[in-house]
Amino acid sequence: QFVDVWVMFNLTKTRPFSRAELGIYEQLIARARESLRLRFGAESLWLASPSFFSRIDGDKPPIIANDEYWHTHADTLQYGSFVYTGLLYLSDGGSDFDGGRLVFETA
Repeated sequence: QFVDVWVMFNLTKTRPFSRAELGIYEQLIARARESLRLRFGAESLWLASPSFFSRIDGDKPPIIANDEYWHTHADTLQYGSFVYTGLLYLSDGGSDFDGGRLVFETA
């Protein structure tokens, strides 16, 4: 289920996330920024809207079409605000999981 964080914070009367949950979100963003800074020298990185963080569990069947991440697609066509898409894997193929590969196809 997708959550629009802006709507949750600005249009509801209740606090949608605990401080601990927000801390995890901030840590994910910081880790992604640091990894990109070290690898590509990106000194400034801002998240686009919408931004997605996903945990993919190969043991669970997909619930909606977007859970079937393996289909060929172009994020810039699905989400007009996307200029680029970054994938940061926090696990290692061959030790944390087997199979699968990321392929960038030419148009």
